[in-house]
Amino acid sequence: MFAALGTKVTVGERSERLLPFCDAQVVEALQYHLRETGCLSSASARR
Repeated sequence: MFAALGTKVTVGERSERLLPFCDAQVVEALQYHLRETGCLSSASARR
């Protein structure tokens, strides 16, 4: 929603991949959608 308004959005995940409990194909589809809407995804983010 914020990316659609022109704000830079970064999604950080502390594990090696985004949503490790989900199926890999679901995560790939989500990452594709995030990239298409201008969001960045960062796995292994640290505090």
